[in-house]
Amino acid sequence: QQIVDGNFRYDDDQSVLPAVDQVEKVYSERLESPKSIKQVKPAPAPILGGDVYGAFRVEEVAQAIKSTKSDTARGIDNMSIEAVKFLGSENVTAIMNLWWADGIPDVAKTCRTTLIPKEGERRDDVNGWRPITIGTLLARLYAKVWDRRLRKLVKLDVRQQGFVPVDGCYN
Repeated sequence: QQIVDGNFRYDDDQSVLPAVDQVEKVYSERLESPKSIKQVKPAPAPILGGDVYGAFRVEEVAQAIKSTKSDTARGIDNMSIEAVKFLGSENVTAIMNLWWADGIPDVAKTCRTTLIPKEGERRDDVNGWRPITIGTLLARLYAKVWDRRLRKLVKLDVRQQGFVPVDGCYN
C-alpha cells in the first residue's frame, strides 16, 4: 500500500528513487521505439454471438465484485472494494450499462503509475524499478466483466502468457 500511495521508504526510512529525468528518458526510449515483432498469420476472427454485446447483468457484475480481493489497490479515485460493495451490484450494473451506451468517462480512464523496486537492484537506477499502472476500481471491474464474456467465446493463442487466469508462467 505504501508503494501505491507513493509513501515508499527503503533502507531505514531513506527514500531512494531514480531521478525523474532518468525515468522519462528510459521509458521514452522503450515505449517510443518500434519493436521488431515476428509476423504470424492470425487465426480467423471468431463470429461473436450470444449475449456478448447485451446489457450487463447484475449477476455477472456481482460475480466480478465478489471475486475482487479485499486488499485490491485503490485507483486515483481512492475507491475501495468495500465502497463498491456499499454501492451495490444493481447500482454498479447501472453505471456499467451507462458506460456501455455512452462511453466510459475520461475521469474513469485516469490511471496512476508508480515504480516498484526490483529485488536486489540499485535503487538510484531506473532499471532497478518496474512500473505498475493502476486504474480506477470501477473501470477495472468493467474490464473484468468484458474479459469474462470474451474468454467464453475467444480462444487465446497458446503463446499468450500474460493476463491469463493461471498462476506462474510456462513455455
